[in-house]
Amino acid sequence: MQETSTNKSKYESKNPLQRALIKGFYRELTKCLDAAGASSSANLYEAGCGEGYVAAHVCDRYPNLFVSASDLSEQATEEAAEREPRARFTSANVCNLPEPDNSYDIVIVSEVLEHLETPDYALNECLRISNKYVIVSVPNEPFFRMSNALAGKYWTVEGAGRQAGRQAGRQAGLSLSTRISQIGNSPGHIQHFNLNTMLELLKRHADIVLIKKPFPWLLFLIQKR
Repeated sequence: MQETSTNKSKYESKNPLQRALIKGFYRELTKCLDAAGASSSANLYEAGCGEGYVAAHVCDRYPNLFVSASDLSEQATEEAAEREPRARFTSANVCNLPEPDNSYDIVIVSEVLEHLETPDYALNECLRISNKYVIVSVPNEPFFRMSNALAGKYWTVEGAGRQAGRQAGRQAGLSLSTRISQIGNSPGHIQHFNLNTMLELLKRHADIVLIKKPFPWLLFLIQKR
């Protein structure tokens, strides 16, 4: 039996609160896309597309756009292609995108940077292939972890059983305060951004056009210099 990814479980959750949060995220993402001129743009690229939920939203909302997307996981892109046949999906590393410079009107990188040791590299790649705009979203910490914890999710190390999580933490030599700080942390999240740290990161690379805060995420529309 295949394990459901945390991304897929989030977008397909039947929990009414989770569905309301996703709806709010899409609403603010659409405002960023409108501000970037998506209705009159020719193409869009999503880096780190997962199973294609955001790409499908873009295709539904902006049928004029030719949408391309990629993810490191071939399994995810295969599922994305089944979910959204109007888009083109390939397997690629967000830090080394197989696309020419300045080839897309808009690039989206949604909930990817928090998984990376070097988010600057990925951001530079997204700006490289964009001819103007990039839309970036990340979990807004500590609110993202708090919302997970309140929902009873990720109370242990990397989603292990509660007792096993305590044991794994002790074996790894983690202090009690460190283990507590990991409560609610989604598996694979190694960066924990808030508004200030994201502004610091983004300003090193681009001009910030728009900021949105759909709980518990942060959304930014940035423009390449």
